[in-house]
Amino acid sequence: MSSGPEPALYLGLDFSTQQLKVVVIDGNLNLVHQDGILFDSELPEFR
Repeated sequence: MSSGPEPALYLGLDFSTQQLKVVVIDGNLNLVHQDGILFDSELPEFR
């Protein structure tokens, strides 16, 4: 039996020409996860 609904999570994306940043926060604005990728250094095959 469930104890109630899962708390809300919010996904933020920041796209630029050089990188992609991602953050996940909860309903209280606490940071749950953050990550990013630098296109030139991590994906050189797409230069």
